[in-house]
Amino acid sequence: MKKIKVNQKMMKSIEGLSKHYWDPGSTAPVFHEPKELEEIKDSWWHSLLFLLDRTFYRGRSDKLSGRFENVTIKALKKTLCQPDEDTPSIDKVLRLYNQGQLDYTKYGYTTKKKARGHSEELKKALDAEYPYDPAKPKKKSKTGRETDREMVIDSLRLVSELTEYGHSLIRYTVENVRNLPQVYDTITSIRYVGPKTGSLFIRDAAVFYKLEDQLTDDDHQYVQPVDTWVRQMCKRFGWIEENTKTEKVVEKMTQECKKVDVSPLKFNQGLWYLGSHALDLLLEGFSLH
Repeated sequence: MKKIKVNQKMMKSIEGLSKHYWDPGSTAPVFHEPKELEEIKDSWWHSLLFLLDRTFYRGRSDKLSGRFENVTIKALKKTLCQPDEDTPSIDKVLRLYNQGQLDYTKYGYTTKKKARGHSEELKKALDAEYPYDPAKPKKKSKTGRETDREMVIDSLRLVSELTEYGHSLIRYTVENVRNLPQVYDTITSIRYVGPKTGSLFIRDAAVFYKLEDQLTDDDHQYVQPVDTWVRQMCKRFGWIEENTKTEKVVEKMTQECKKVDVSPLKFNQGLWYLGSHALDLLLEGFSLH
């Protein structure tokens, strides 16, 4: 594979792609409703959506992941909303938690334990199928795999436990930015939320809430997800070898960014955007000529 000679201009361009990743006030790709940053931080529900907008995108196409996420939100609203309300009630979530009904091991999805003591209403809602295409209302989809449903249940468990932070995952992350190992361990304690999606959540919270200047060099291990695209691009730049460990990839990428006054986190976002939109960017370039 031919190496690319990378320079500051190129790295600045990649950093600049992060603006396409999310723009405050927009409805996509991060949020399903336009909300201000402070409003998102203060809302347990929109903070949960912030998490789901990342944890559902794993090991499958974005289109399919988006469908699963959207129908899961419908399932949660069906179960957790008060009458005539569109936003789920934290009181309903806490009631389930206090009754011991947010324990994924009791749902019998991917464990050998017989399902018991769980919320029949929530399980039934998550197991159901829902319309996902307004143009084809009769066409329905499930809420994903069994692992997705366990992840959602355990996410609600964590939300319930964040009493000190108004049950907001974003507020918890922002207020504990100086203790990122703890935040990372907390987020990745959610069933089926691994290192990449955990780091993805923390990275975006750090960028959107302007927390980067509070990070230490060691913190970058917790805020820079490394997927195939990031690894391949770093290899093309000549920064790493084929089997370089993830922590060394992050360390090298951070060092190279700081040399040329580029934000490591925005650069990471830009690499993700570049990888997932490479064809669109190529065609856009052709259209300019």
